[in-house]
Amino acid sequence: MIEPRQIRAARALLDWSRDDLARASGVSVPALGQIEGGNRAARTASLDKIKVALETAGVLFTDNSGVKLRSDELTTYEGIDGFEHFLDDVYLTLRDTDEPNVFVSGVERSKFVAGRSEERILQHRLRMSSIKKLNFRVISASEDETLTVKEPYVQYRVVDSGRFYALPIYGYGNKVAIIIWESTHKVIVINNRDVYRAFSIFFNLLWQRARPAEVEK
Repeated sequence: MIEPRQIRAARALLDWSRDDLARASGVSVPALGQIEGGNRAARTASLDKIKVALETAGVLFTDNSGVKLRSDELTTYEGIDGFEHFLDDVYLTLRDTDEPNVFVSGVERSKFVAGRSEERILQHRLRMSSIKKLNFRVISASEDETLTVKEPYVQYRVVDSGRFYALPIYGYGNKVAIIIWESTHKVIVINNRDVYRAFSIFFNLLWQRARPAEVEK
């Protein structure tokens, strides 16, 4: 079972506030304050949620109450909760970079919102909107040429469906994520600068050939 000092250390490694951890774990900010301060005996369920959220974000808990960042280049998120943790990583990665660029191809927007609560969708939209100088570009199929969206920070373009396969690839920071829609959500994230650069070159070529989408306000 993780200890209060490990939680504090893990947040410091990730540069997370308690609000960030609360968002990722589902444990309230007041409860986190009490747990980290050792002011109350934490429920096992709460500690499990905190541990999963921190491990998903890249923390590794070691022997003798140790904490370190995982050095793996590959991270997998599964299920609706895993997808939300992936979006947490997108936000936190972009929030802390000087050039917050996002490139997304292969989008079917209905799948991005399927199974997610309206509250979480709105929370993510608002926090992404708060990122300064955000350059967020999305390419989708021509069937989605008229998009009913509310993300004012996103630029949309479309390509003919015959040249398009709806497997979303998501570039952000120095990471590239492949999103697989099966019976549940599955996201495979590659944290590698060269892979990111290769995808950004491919995306920019496709972007130049795509046409602007009509967006319903």
